[in-house]
Amino acid sequence: MADKKKQNLEQSIEEFAKEMKEKNKKEEKETMEEKNKKVELNVATFSKVQRDTEIKPKVVARYPYINEDGEFIYEVQKMQNAEEPYYVARPLENGEYKPGLGKLKTIPYNLPNVIRAKENGDVIIVTEGESKCNVFYELGYTATTGPFKGSDKWIIRFNKYLKHANVLVIADNDEEGRAFAENTFETISDAADNVGVIELSDICPQLKEGGDIEDLRNIVNNDEYLKETLDSIINDLLSNKEV
Repeated sequence: MADKKKQNLEQSIEEFAKEMKEKNKKEEKETMEEKNKKVELNVATFSKVQRDTEIKPKVVARYPYINEDGEFIYEVQKMQNAEEPYYVARPLENGEYKPGLGKLKTIPYNLPNVIRAKENGDVIIVTEGESKCNVFYELGYTATTGPFKGSDKWIIRFNKYLKHANVLVIADNDEEGRAFAENTFETISDAADNVGVIELSDICPQLKEGGDIEDLRNIVNNDEYLKETLDSIINDLLSNKEV
């Protein structure tokens, strides 16, 4: 009789343990599902926050390209928070812009002033980018460049605007800048009467790696003195001396 009671008790304990095990497994499953739901909710909420607070690309500088007739035909846009730092777009009649050149051909930057400088026998400075051209303009010079990036951005087709001109090519203080100056010098030499190259680091050995005319201007901190230095280099060029 005692053995039977003992057997029944062991059976009851076993069944209870089994029941508790199943219950714990169920509760554990429900807990995991709840956790997963919370994780999914957090991810979804986070994604929404990301979408709501995402910084959209915006234009921070515009460089208009004007043809020889004074017509605004396209512009290079400097971007912030974009996949590419520069885009090209052409204006539409409604005041908006359409990405890309379409069927337009590229032209040099600041073209009307380039043509005028050539007619006057003034030196035309060729540099690596539009913002650098604008710094030279502020210093009192005519400067130009080609759109886009690359050491070969000054193409042979642009040479017709520099035929018999006096040209000074600027090399920024890095390998890319020196490659640009070398390629541009070789290309323009077939058209211009006088072509010189000046490395900005020759003017200021303390110029940082990658430094350009804007950095040089900040270091010198005296536009009159910087202009005197540049004028001396330009006079050597016009005298057919090695620059």
